Amino acid sequence: CHYYNKLGHVEKYCRNKNKHQENFAEEHNQEQRLFYANQESCDNGDGSWYLDSGCSNHMAKDQSIFVDIDNSMKVKVRLGNDTMVESQGKGTVMVETKKGTRLIKDVLLVPNLKENLLSIGQMMENGYSLHFERDI
Repeated sequence: CHYYNKLGHVEKYCRNKNKHQENFAEEHNQEQRLFYANQESCDNGDGSWYLDSGCSNHMAKDQSIFVDIDNSMKVKVRLGNDTMVESQGKGTVMVETKKGTRLIKDVLLVPNLKENLLSIGQMMENGYSLHFERDI
């Protein structure tokens, strides 16, 4: 298995590989994945962020919201319609929440997006806990 590097362990049947692999982005040479339900949504320009359980990395569409950005960090991102785009950098953005302003690190700049996306997997990896409730 390439995941565990163990003899006799078959990657195809590895239970742990698939559990952890899709939840976060690897180094910048790796392809990022975006599974976005509605490719045709309108751009309302309000700076909203959407929680996305299928997105492997936080992604923002507008460079002006970045507090800092490294434009040399470019990765390929596969969109939900199977097209590939390249991110234009990686950095930190400031997000307004009900509990105040938060700095979100390791956000990819992807100008081709219709919406800003927060990766649930990446948030969990960074120690955030998420609580979802019905009818709120």
